[in-house]
Amino acid sequence: MFICSDEKCFGCALCSAVCNTKAIDIIDDSGFYRPVIAEEKCIKCGRCVSVCPTVKIEQNMLSSIYEPDLCLAAININRKKRYNASSGGIARLLAEEHIKAGGFVVGVSFNVTNHNAEFKLFNTLDDLKNMSNSMYVQTFKKNIYDDIHNAIQQKPGLFIGVPCDIFAFKTYLKTISKDIKNETYFVDLLCRGSASPKCFRSHIDYVSKNEKVTDVSFRGGDYDCCLTLYNGSKVVYQGEQLKDPYFKYFMRHSLYQRMCFTCPFAGKSRIGDITLGDFWGLDYEVENRFGGQKSGINLMCINNAKGRNLINNIKSNIYSEERPFKEAQKGNTTLQYPTEMPKEYDSLWKVIEKDGFMHAINVIYGENYPEICNTWEEAFKARKRNIFLLKLKENHPKLYSVWSKLKKKS
Repeated sequence: MFICSDEKCFGCALCSAVCNTKAIDIIDDSGFYRPVIAEEKCIKCGRCVSVCPTVKIEQNMLSSIYEPDLCLAAININRKKRYNASSGGIARLLAEEHIKAGGFVVGVSFNVTNHNAEFKLFNTLDDLKNMSNSMYVQTFKKNIYDDIHNAIQQKPGLFIGVPCDIFAFKTYLKTISKDIKNETYFVDLLCRGSASPKCFRSHIDYVSKNEKVTDVSFRGGDYDCCLTLYNGSKVVYQGEQLKDPYFKYFMRHSLYQRMCFTCPFAGKSRIGDITLGDFWGLDYEVENRFGGQKSGINLMCINNAKGRNLINNIKSNIYSEERPFKEAQKGNTTLQYPTEMPKEYDSLWKVIEKDGFMHAINVIYGENYPEICNTWEEAFKARKRNIFLLKLKENHPKLYSVWSKLKKKS
């Protein structure tokens, strides 16, 4: 049975979820999640093809697309929660308030056992502690659909993900529409591309040096814009955004799946009730009124009436200002067009497929992968010291002044 080509596949696993004979597995041998069909189990019913997002897009069946009604710069007014979150802390605030109102949330979590990023269903605020901030890797979705089917019959659902994830969830919900007893809400996150889970795991396994990894962070808190691996509260590894090999080449767009470079969800039209991202390009005076970009400022597009309802639920917990949509587009190119493919993309992936991520970084970019990764501890100590001094200056200025004078004398 042919569903769609690997190059056009989103890796949503929806085909596997609706297969009545369990003939479709989802693996990432190629670097990205793709369906593998056991032909001896397949009865050629075509159900997988009927739900495939790629097929629907090719047949111009991309429905429920909205033009933003309102564009806001926004932050969570709780400084601690904002500081520890990605950007302005709005996504987590929406999730918390939805659960408090009796709903469930679908978001991304780190799987400690297999080092995958995968979608999970959160029913309580305690559950929500396991929801990741920004997770810059393609997410595994095969196991989430049954959980959604059960939950949506009992509670309203809030779905948070990148646009192709949201389209997959919407498509799945249509297949079980007779069972849906509650309202559904969707938040699409601005996305430049979905990076290889195989490269992600390979990198984590190497830099953690066999130490257990219980959590991964890319954004938020003291170590914002660093790939930080934790074992409990202990930092196992940390690499800065433009130094860590995985994070660096994620930012260069080299690790994205090919479909991302022709993404049908890039542009002004949005798939979610709300669109969230970083508000890059915000007017400098406005930025200062929010306290600067240091702790993050969310771009928030309200795309329909359901989006307005979601915002009404959190309005007492946020500070926001209306901004022109063109300002948001200027600082976020994904609101204009898809990400451009790097010129070395094909060459890089030929080496990755043959010899792995580590070797490819050396061959294509001429960088010594082990050397880069093994120097993290010295940089981490310096960063930790700088964070301590910044907090000392902010919270205890007199003590900081005494320290500065003593430092100059020495």
